[in-house]
Amino acid sequence: MCLVDRRRGRHQGSEDHWEAMRTLSSRPFCSRDDRQVSLKDLSAAYGDTTRRQVSVAGVTPHPDEAWMAQGARNVTMAAWGFLSPGQYLIHDRDTKFCTVFHQIIDEAGVARVVLPPRSPNLHAYAERWVRSIKEECLARGILFGEAALSRTLQEYVEHYHHERNHQGTGHVLLMPTVSRGTEPAGPIRCRERLGGLLKYYEREAA
Repeated sequence: MCLVDRRRGRHQGSEDHWEAMRTLSSRPFCSRDDRQVSLKDLSAAYGDTTRRQVSVAGVTPHPDEAWMAQGARNVTMAAWGFLSPGQYLIHDRDTKFCTVFHQIIDEAGVARVVLPPRSPNLHAYAERWVRSIKEECLARGILFGEAALSRTLQEYVEHYHHERNHQGTGHVLLMPTVSRGTEPAGPIRCRERLGGLLKYYEREAA
C-alpha cells in the first residue's frame, strides 16, 4: 500500500512510510484505536501524541455505524471536541472506520492518515496505551457490565495523566496537579484507585 503526501500531491512507496511519519510527528495530530477490552465491550480511545493525553470516546458492545459517527461528531465539535482543523488523525484500516466516520472527520478539516496493513510500529502511541491499560489494569480484575468497564477506564485515564510516571518523558507526570515549585513538604503517603489496583505516592501538605 502507499501513503499520500498531501503537500506534493503524489503517492509514496512503502519505503517512505517512516519518513512520512517522522514529518507528521512534528505537527499536532491524534491517534485513534478501537480495542476489545472486556468480553464483548469495545472501547474507543483518542490520544494526543504531542502531549500523550488520552480521551476515552465511549464504550459499547455494538460499534455500529451510528455509534462511530456520533463519536466522530463529539471529538470534532467546537465546544468540547479536541480535534480541530489542521490536525491529523491517525487510524488503521479497521472496517469500523466507515464512510460516515470519514466524511465527518474530513468535513471538520482534520486530515486522516490511514496506516498501511500490518504496521503496528506506525501506531506506536496507541499500541503502547493499549498495552499499558491491559497490563496495569484490565488484566488484573474481573469486570461485570459496561458501567464497571467505563468507570475502570476513566479511573485509569486519571491515573495515567496525573499520577503515573512515564519513562518516555523522563519519569515525570504528564499533567501534575501541583506545580514543581510548590510541592508539599509533608510525609509521603500511598494513594490508591480502584481498591488498590492502581497505586501512587505523593507528599501531604505540611
